[in-house]
Amino acid sequence: CKYILLILVHFTCFCQAYLTRNKSLQTVAKNIYNGFISPFGFSARVHHDQGKKFENNLLSHLHKLKSAS
Repeated sequence: CKYILLILVHFTCFCQAYLTRNKSLQTVAKNIYNGFISPFGFSARVHHDQGKKFENNLLSHLHKLKSAS
């Protein structure tokens, strides 16, 4: 694995890390959905360092994953 996806809950300072082979939108969305959203639920806000376009695409892809399951 080459990348680490780090998820931090700002309010509680709870942190989880996921090892990934790439940083594509699909990989990030699958890790967030399967590793974080499924056990803990959706967050009210998502902040990241990839810009608004990535955020909008990420949220729409997460919605598709939620609808598929």
